[in-house]
Amino acid sequence: MAKLIDKEPKYEGEIKVWNAFGTNLPQSWVVYNTRSINGREYDFCVMAPDIGLFIVEVKGWSPSSVLTVVNQTTIILEGKENPEDSPRGQARGYRFDLLKKIQKELGMNPLVMSLVCYPLISKTQYLEKGLNVVSEENETLFAEDLNDTSLLFQKFMDRYNVDKGVKHD
Repeated sequence: MAKLIDKEPKYEGEIKVWNAFGTNLPQSWVVYNTRSINGREYDFCVMAPDIGLFIVEVKGWSPSSVLTVVNQTTIILEGKENPEDSPRGQARGYRFDLLKKIQKELGMNPLVMSLVCYPLISKTQYLEKGLNVVSEENETLFAEDLNDTSLLFQKFMDRYNVDKGVKHD
């Protein structure tokens, strides 16, 4: 069981992720939620000892609410007046904000990675809705990943294996 810091989130999708991380990530990992960096609030930051930090942007969209994926930065959702921005772009922005803050305040250069999570959308639905244009499979957590310890851990390690070559302390 990972160590959960902060209070349980209030949104359905984030609660599902919070519980899954607490239950299915290694005991030595630490999970923070809804912290601000430079005035912007990330959903989750997972500290994995000897691996790095993962920023996870959660989108609690139901499959039926995703009407159209226009391109990698524009998603049309049911009931929303304006298109949604890219969750991948959001996660990457938080990733770089966190990295800059750590570099400035602590003089360190850790490996900071980003993931997108659709806790209410399966991999099949992700492909059917065209969300693979928004975030690649190796940087995306699906509903089924959250319910399986080995799948969830493997997703984090897959992300690490993509990014581990980035220069870091």
